Amino acid sequence: MAEDVKENSLLLRKGKILLPQDIGALAAAGVTNVSTYSPLKLTILSTGDELVAPKDIPDLGQIRDINTYALAALAEKTGFTVVRTMVLSDDETVLEHELRQAMKISDIVAVSGGSSQGEKDKTRAVIDKVSTPGVSTHGMAIKPGKPTIIGYDEASSTLFVGLPGHPVSAMMVFQVLLGWLTNELTGTPIKHTIPASLSCNVASSPGRMTCFPVKLEWQGDRYIAEPLFGKSGLITTLTEAVGYFTMNRNSEGLQAGTTVLIHLF
Repeated sequence: MAEDVKENSLLLRKGKILLPQDIGALAAAGVTNVSTYSPLKLTILSTGDELVAPKDIPDLGQIRDINTYALAALAEKTGFTVVRTMVLSDDETVLEHELRQAMKISDIVAVSGGSSQGEKDKTRAVIDKVSTPGVSTHGMAIKPGKPTIIGYDEASSTLFVGLPGHPVSAMMVFQVLLGWLTNELTGTPIKHTIPASLSCNVASSPGRMTCFPVKLEWQGDRYIAEPLFGKSGLITTLTEAVGYFTMNRNSEGLQAGTTVLIHLF
């Protein structure tokens, strides 16, 4: 082994995903036990009287459930273990019961919908009821995703995240917040970013960090980033996107040709 790795030199870095060759290197060095990261367990609860299953034909005032499936796939991709998903009506009693059940089996409970200030938006109140110290944040300086809720229960060590009901908002907030959390806990470096030139002028949202989904095109010797504008309720806004860039909350906008860093999905 001395011919391969010098004494006291670094063998493997913290945060590295162990590949077969890494296991071989550990064996060669006589290392038989290493600490590894256990993926956090996540429950996803989607709320809304208007939600129907994808296989059903929506009636007037109904929509097919997108967030349960999109968020579960994103969670698995991000490194979480999804232990349960449910679609709930806009009923405080039902939501309270399911939150209490989820706290028993989950490290994180993500609630999609009910985070705004409407008559049926009860997510904050219910999270506060089932947890202590409860909600610490309701509303973030981010677009899309302003009504995001963050709460915590100390006794069960459960983190609550109230996500917007609109699919694009929910997925972007999940990507930015819980993707960051995974990187922090595992010591994994942030994924490589790609510099690209903006194809057009982009307006800012004063006071809020803004996330812009983009598609990329290689032109000459550089990537061109084309922002994909659309309502946060339209999931197809993201189907063409390969990543996103962020604009600082104090920015006054960006001009065409400005170089931005694209975070790949």
